[in-house]
Amino acid sequence: MDETRINEIIQELEQSVPKADAKVRVIMKYDDDPLEILASKNGYLRLGIECIKASIAPSKNPDSYAIDADWDYLFAKDSVKFSRVARTENVDLPKVEESTSERAKEIVSSILVFALLLFLIASTVVGCYTIFKHI
Repeated sequence: MDETRINEIIQELEQSVPKADAKVRVIMKYDDDPLEILASKNGYLRLGIECIKASIAPSKNPDSYAIDADWDYLFAKDSVKFSRVARTENVDLPKVEESTSERAKEIVSSILVFALLLFLIASTVVGCYTIFKHI
């Protein structure tokens, strides 16, 4: 389907489905549960419209798959947020890399655990030495 026809469809749908009563809530009950999506009729329709618009939206910059998507109005305040909206024809291509700050947190945590373990071992050795010295 060509982009001109997609734009025509978007315009028709935009006029037919009001934004005012469209709400979507994405819920994560527990870390190991899949996400749940809850929406009003117009919420689902507007989500579909926004996805169609995302199919032809320009990239934010040439080196990124990220695109501008105007759907903040759609999601409830307590909904799971989307940090980035991106488009590519090869969905398997972009790999989510661990951020530097997340990696730094892991390293600091590991060092602290190791330091605590050394402290406990040293305290045990000093305690045993003190006890045996007085016997």
